[in-house]
Amino acid sequence: MRKTILLMLLAFISTLFLLACSGDNKPAEMAMKAAEEAVNTAKVEAGKYIPDEVKPLEESLASLKEKFAKKDFAAVVTEGQTLAAKAKEVMDSAKLKKEEMTASWTSMSQELPKMVDMMQSKVDLLSQAKKLPADLSTEKFAEAKTGLAALKEEWSKALQNFNAGNVADAVSSGKALKDKAIQIMGILGLAMPSAPAPGTPAVESPSSAAPAATAPAASEPEKTAVRAEEKSFAVGSVSWLQNALNELGADPKLAVDGHMGPATRQSVISFQKSAGLAADGKVGPATEKALKEKLAKNR
Repeated sequence: MRKTILLMLLAFISTLFLLACSGDNKPAEMAMKAAEEAVNTAKVEAGKYIPDEVKPLEESLASLKEKFAKKDFAAVVTEGQTLAAKAKEVMDSAKLKKEEMTASWTSMSQELPKMVDMMQSKVDLLSQAKKLPADLSTEKFAEAKTGLAALKEEWSKALQNFNAGNVADAVSSGKALKDKAIQIMGILGLAMPSAPAPGTPAVESPSSAAPAATAPAASEPEKTAVRAEEKSFAVGSVSWLQNALNELGADPKLAVDGHMGPATRQSVISFQKSAGLAADGKVGPATEKALKEKLAKNR
């Protein structure tokens, strides 16, 4: 069946070519129209992702029009077919590029908000402190705060670009913003959040994970309670809690990932015991108050 269709197509092209050679411009007009439509479609779609590959198509189309004007109809038929096929190849390449960029955006849209949350938590924590750490000057802290505010605004614009279909612009902006975020995190003394392997849930680092025997799987009500607790702090987030516990000497040191995991809960219990509070691992008003008072005394 495929062989029959191919033979029919070849016969059709041959007929067009023979007609063109005889001086009939109808086949050339058909080939010209097909090539022009293919190139124009590629300009709209592929131009967003691989503009460098669109320019040669436009140049070939201009050359084809010149040959048509010179009544070189045979060349228009053969080259028009080739140009239409090339335009389709460019469209296919653009589709792959779009998928690649979309995957890159998905990764950034998961990672950057976490980084922003970590930075905001650290800025809030340091803003309440009476004294900045020895390795962080007032000027550098001001630079970090200004940079964070600008980053949030630019990230909002990148989101608008992506939602408007400008994927390439959004990805380009996102990559630049990630570099800026890394610089600000360095000023604030923060480490990059660890990225979980594909298909696996995010967990705290092995050095801070509690033994499996002490961390049974939580029931759905317990998970709901944890999620509620993660949002309950007046200061802002679990990241603030983890930073605070680390500053107060959490051992082992906690991964600042914004997740109320077993290691974080165990560190809360240890703090509660040292502060003479009910050691239930929950961060209520009394525990939060004790944390703030202890932080203030240590600075």
